[in-house]
Amino acid sequence: MAGLVAFVLAGTGAFVLARNHRVTQVTESCGGHTCIPGLKATTVVEAMRGQGYACTTDSDDWHCELDIGATYFDVWFRVYDDLIHKMSLRVRRADEATMAGTGLAYLSWFAIMPYRDDPATSKDIRDWLTQQIAKRKDTKAKIVDYEYVLQNPESNATELTIEATS
Repeated sequence: MAGLVAFVLAGTGAFVLARNHRVTQVTESCGGHTCIPGLKATTVVEAMRGQGYACTTDSDDWHCELDIGATYFDVWFRVYDDLIHKMSLRVRRADEATMAGTGLAYLSWFAIMPYRDDPATSKDIRDWLTQQIAKRKDTKAKIVDYEYVLQNPESNATELTIEATS
């Protein structure tokens, strides 16, 4: 029995180590900063424009916004070498007191962007975000190499900031 427990623990440790090794490869150096690797800001902006967002740029910053009915979505990207270093997203709702599925989907889509090739970490982030919004309190978390800051989940203007920190 002790041998079986040791075998299972050794396997679990190897899985955790392998997963940690995989998720630590989610940043890239960019202009003296750390950014999301392999994801060009211009590609994200063009995809957003294709969905109806109005996007503008000012030096190293991009801003995209979209109004759908009573909901306003916007995102700011801090960019170096065409890679995203920081994202700040906001969902402003005029007629609802709680976050609807569309707002949560919007925040989640951006939140998992650094881990888009890691389904397990992406699921953990979606679960974390859902729980934090349900608690309706400001919160901050460091997830591998990114800092996530959720502000005003109790209000009609919820904000999520994601920044590469290492």
